[in-house]
Amino acid sequence: LILVFMVLLVSANNMSRLLSKLSPLIHKRSVRSFSSSRTGPCASICSTVEPSPDGGNVGEVLLYDVSRLHLVRSPEKTYPKELNDSQLVGVSHGWGFFSNRKDGSVVISDFLNPFASKSKPETIPLPP
Repeated sequence: LILVFMVLLVSANNMSRLLSKLSPLIHKRSVRSFSSSRTGPCASICSTVEPSPDGGNVGEVLLYDVSRLHLVRSPEKTYPKELNDSQLVGVSHGWGFFSNRKDGSVVISDFLNPFASKSKPETIPLPP
């Protein structure tokens, strides 16, 4: 039992020395990220929708960027007609999941993504 403990202790000391020698090498390497995401995780604070002069609606979203600890305001976008009478039920990677209050249908939209198309946010209706 004592011999096993001594072997483990020597192994731990050797591992410690090895890691201390590798540590400067690890920190000097550059790190590449292959993520295509331009934003970190965000929390939706609020959204506003107002009538636009052309008869449609224009919306704006206020988000809190958790990774940078600051507020992000999306540019004004055309509010999709498919989202009228809908409520937000979830968000993932800038895509919002909206449930229609009348018929329960679900629509996915990138309206909440501040870097998505300003003129016409994409909407994808899901089958019932």
